[in-house]
Amino acid sequence: FDGGDDPSCPGFSFAQYAYARAGAGLTEPGRVYEEALAQENDATMLTGGEVVLLQRSDGSLLFTIGLGGTRVAYADAATGFVVSGDLTSMEYVNAYVWKPSAL
Repeated sequence: FDGGDDPSCPGFSFAQYAYARAGAGLTEPGRVYEEALAQENDATMLTGGEVVLLQRSDGSLLFTIGLGGTRVAYADAATGFVVSGDLTSMEYVNAYVWKPSAL
């Protein structure tokens, strides 16, 4: 991924791509964020395929895809590669989980 994301929402194009490959669409990061705020959030018990938004100390939201448990996949802005990480060792202020109705 070339990092063409909005700087306030890094990783959204990766999440959008992953959902498109699964036959679903994500239209805009703000909508996903608003819906995630309205849902019950538990970032320690992720289900594969959930969109996990990690709010950073600068206010930006890193869009990731839940892999299960506390593991997520995301596009690394520095390398452009898709990598995985564990929420227990990642830096963030808040985590919001967006659960599409199909999950």
